[in-house]
Amino acid sequence: PEGQGTGLDRPCDAGPLAPNRQVANPCLLDHWARYVRVVTDPTESERLRNRQPAGWIYTDYYPLPDGRVMHRDLAHRAAQAAWDASDHPPLLSLAADERRRGEAVLRRLGMPEGAWFAVLHVREAGFFDEDVPWNHNGHRNARIDTYRPAVDAIVERGGWVVRLGDPTMTPLPPIGNVIDYAHTPERSDWMDIFLIASARFYVGMASGPSSTAVAFGVPTLGTNWFPLGPWPYCRGDLFIPKRLRRRSDGRPLTIAESLAPPLFGAMEPLLLERLDVEVIDNSAEEIAEATVEMLDSLAGHGAYSESDEARQAAFRIAADPHRVGLSSRIGRGFLHRHPELVPAW
Repeated sequence: PEGQGTGLDRPCDAGPLAPNRQVANPCLLDHWARYVRVVTDPTESERLRNRQPAGWIYTDYYPLPDGRVMHRDLAHRAAQAAWDASDHPPLLSLAADERRRGEAVLRRLGMPEGAWFAVLHVREAGFFDEDVPWNHNGHRNARIDTYRPAVDAIVERGGWVVRLGDPTMTPLPPIGNVIDYAHTPERSDWMDIFLIASARFYVGMASGPSSTAVAFGVPTLGTNWFPLGPWPYCRGDLFIPKRLRRRSDGRPLTIAESLAPPLFGAMEPLLLERLDVEVIDNSAEEIAEATVEMLDSLAGHGAYSESDEARQAAFRIAADPHRVGLSSRIGRGFLHRHPELVPAW
């Protein structure tokens, strides 16, 4: 918002045209309407299009205070770092009536009053009908069964897990203290937002719900993070990425190699195949290990050794070739398991 002192705010009378039937989550749009002018009426949208056919802004590139212009995946990190440094509260927050309605739904779903929970979103191909080998989003997905040890770790700490998504997703087996919300009749746009905004932390991937967690100030554990380069960008976030290795000889790529052109941000399967590169999903053990680290950090006893910090610093340098800054941390155990990511730390 204008006037918040981040160095990134500029007066602008602009806003999205968002006809109702083209909005993924109307409730989230309502929250953002506090800050930007949103046009939802189709007739008004068409009138504005006709009145200013050349007046549209390509919103993938943004100027930074230092004069550089960066793609949004990098500019997001710079903007969030400035916001964090200014100690501003999250831009979005739930109203009291939203909390009351959401809590009532949780009671109906079996969660007791006062329980804390994490939300889990593991992207699959069904929502956008992407189940073809050449689809450019294919490597952004993962298997829900590899998250079972992580779910167990949260439950063992006294928490609940609420799985977000849609009915096309692989159903979860019955698990104590776990709500497979994606397969319940309680699914709604506003309940999606309530769950993300009310969670102790978010476990997910590089997909839409992760950005919602950022806007509400919910700590994020990014898993199977892909594509590489657009990392989670909040202070306190933790992530473990997918890894790259050569198909021809099985050699794992360093993080610097994985981010060198043309691999930075690349996710199209046909391109990666042409470049002799394959993508390696996180293992169940890696995901669980990162989850425990996140739980420890949120509980206030996530201590790091000097060696941990040195390794982390080396990764941050190698993983930030454009020198935008990297506030989030890569998982400690993940770096120890894969020293080849930063071989000269």
